[in-house]
Amino acid sequence: MIGSSTMAQPYNGIADCERYATEYFKGGDPDFLSFVIDSNTVEEVSFDNKIGSQYIAAIWRGRGTYRSRSKKFTATFVCLHAGGKEGALFIYLFPR
Repeated sequence: MIGSSTMAQPYNGIADCERYATEYFKGGDPDFLSFVIDSNTVEEVSFDNKIGSQYIAAIWRGRGTYRSRSKKFTATFVCLHAGGKEGALFIYLFPR
């Protein structure tokens, strides 16, 4: 009998938030180049509740660096995350 070697992998909320931010910022800034999260500054707050009709598993916050052709700045970010399969749903930057 052959067993299945695929097991559920834990999600990487930081990477999900970074990917979501990259897609989001690309859509609003044609000069956007990258958004990189400083993983040493990130905190996860378990939320496990709904905001309106949307389930939120966790809130991630920390520092990230936004870079475009014309500017580069570090900001505090907040990312709402729905968990494994759903991923990141929202990103917001607070300039420092």
